[in-house]
Amino acid sequence: MGTKLTLADFKKDEKIIFFSSSTTHCGYYFMDLQQIHALKHPEYPVKMLNGGISGGSARSGMERIEFDILAQKPDRVFISFGMNDVNYPLYYITEPDASNLAQREEAVENYRKYMIQCIETLSAHQVKIVLVIPPPYDEYASAHAPVCGKGVNEKALSRIAVIAEELAEKYQLPLIDLYHPMLELIRGGTGILYSNDRVHPNRSGQYVMTVLYLKTLNGTLNPVQAVLDTRSGVIETCACKVKCISGTDELSFSFLPEHLPFLGDKDAMKKADALYPVSEFFGGEKLVVRNLSPGKYRLEDEKAECLGCFTAEELSEGIQLSELPTANRKKAEKIRDICSRLRLLQIKLRDAVMTRLMIKKLQECSSIAEEFSAVDEWLATKTGEGPYLYYKSVCESFKANRRVAENIHAAIGKLQQELYKTAVPEECMLTLKRTDQI
Repeated sequence: MGTKLTLADFKKDEKIIFFSSSTTHCGYYFMDLQQIHALKHPEYPVKMLNGGISGGSARSGMERIEFDILAQKPDRVFISFGMNDVNYPLYYITEPDASNLAQREEAVENYRKYMIQCIETLSAHQVKIVLVIPPPYDEYASAHAPVCGKGVNEKALSRIAVIAEELAEKYQLPLIDLYHPMLELIRGGTGILYSNDRVHPNRSGQYVMTVLYLKTLNGTLNPVQAVLDTRSGVIETCACKVKCISGTDELSFSFLPEHLPFLGDKDAMKKADALYPVSEFFGGEKLVVRNLSPGKYRLEDEKAECLGCFTAEELSEGIQLSELPTANRKKAEKIRDICSRLRLLQIKLRDAVMTRLMIKKLQECSSIAEEFSAVDEWLATKTGEGPYLYYKSVCESFKANRRVAENIHAAIGKLQQELYKTAVPEECMLTLKRTDQI
């Protein structure tokens, strides 16, 4: 169905936008993808940009496609709408009347109509498109919010999935399916992958999303492993290069991994592993040393700094170099920090776009002064309403970031360049020295 796409198909300096809703607005899974791409392909950088808006749908996406998406001149756009399109609160009613059923049907058909408009608008501007079937609704976990839309998956999102498949076939577009694999994972009712609102995958769920993207794009990281045998001198490697210099009770060798390790939220990944082995897809750096004399060994880097102490038995079973303070681990930590900063900066820009959609008059303003006046006028109309404090914080955030928007864009560009420069692994000289006997 549709066409195939791999991570390696992205071109150098390609600009990619993830055009979606709140699941993307928070910025996690696609920044994981940005990090993975930098680790796998530091030689050709790409720019992955947040195009998500909380509450977004294909219909509201068309309202902003010109000034928000096309204005950034993307080379490729991933489109993922559906949850808000079906208006999931319609399914809070367990015994729907004719009016409710009609609204449900209209919502699904509107998804089809506006998705076609999004596809054809982007295609008219020669933008490459990837369709994404969005994650399911967690109507199975008893621990989540008591209000639950029974039937959102079976009666609504399953139809969204079919429409996305049909559109991928019709327009010959690559398709990434998050819906069906995640649906199978959440049917057990554990609630592990979702926040309390049943709509948004939590950080563990976002890791599952990342892996599903990577599997479709053939982009998972190969596990790095080096096996050294002091007796035979045999070296076995996977995704790395090792040169053994000397060995017996003191073993020195060079180690060069194909890529740096992916560093994520360990707790969130561990929780996700209970349902889906996400950790397996993010690589690692395992060192195995066999046939050492019994005793304890100190692992040092080229500066003779201690990275850790291990018994011969522990080394025979294997240790994770990615968890030790090697030069490459420090690079990986810097990459994680860069991606975190990129995520937060892009959220500031997304919040500004959300404000523009919420306050329509902003789209007609020709100066910052006019925009601020429009914001103040709009906020004044909300005084006394329940969400007033939320509206106030949104308006304050808009005004705080509006004058420095160009600086934010520039900072994002610099960080993206720094990300790929940092992602090149170093060859390390490592030494195991025997420190005591057992």
